[in-house]
Amino acid sequence: MATFFISTDTNYADIVGIANGDIIDMQQDAKLTISESTIIFDGIFNNNLSRTVDVVNTSTSSPIFIPFQDSGSFFSCGGGTWRMRGDWITLGVSDGTAGQVFDLPVDALGSRYEEIAYVKAGTESWAYVSDISDDFTDDRGKVFLHDTTATGSFSGGQITFGNGVNGAIPPLGVDIKVANIQIKANNAAFNPSGGTLDWQISLISGNPDWNAGGRYLFDEVGVFDAEDILQASDFSFSFF
Repeated sequence: MATFFISTDTNYADIVGIANGDIIDMQQDAKLTISESTIIFDGIFNNNLSRTVDVVNTSTSSPIFIPFQDSGSFFSCGGGTWRMRGDWITLGVSDGTAGQVFDLPVDALGSRYEEIAYVKAGTESWAYVSDISDDFTDDRGKVFLHDTTATGSFSGGQITFGNGVNGAIPPLGVDIKVANIQIKANNAAFNPSGGTLDWQISLISGNPDWNAGGRYLFDEVGVFDAEDILQASDFSFSFF
């Protein structure tokens, strides 16, 4: 494991020799910009009010994933800012029929989405469930299944909606969309320490360990909680 010291504004793609499990330590007023799929991080230090980690994906067809290595990994903000700006990938358009299946894309390295907390059907958020067999068809039926092993036209797994009896059917003509950035936390610790996590249109998986002491500015951010997943029979819980 190596540590890379960033003292000037740097694009992640320009860091030579970085490998799985390495650490990025940001110095002075540097900004780190990540706009492509990354290797697996062990840690990022961002300990200055002027420092920024920018994760940007404007692609409407290809996701980027930011994977942390394991429960010993971390992001330490230390007064700086981690800013994420994602966009939507349109998977297809609802034809209004029962049991619709939509294929998910992979990133540039062929990696797949993990633990998708929610997708969009038009302007509405639909939540992941592990079991769609319970009988409900109102707003509580706005749910989907996620098969991480399926291989569709994009090779990245599939999501499946209900049939109008077990889970609702997305309205005819609406776009089905997924956020194009996912943080794969793998139990890593996120510690703002007086800094700011300013995230828009993104997904978080892998049981992140949130630490207090900073600001969380989340807009269209889906956090997957493996211990409190929405179940079809649990009408009191909401992700949003």
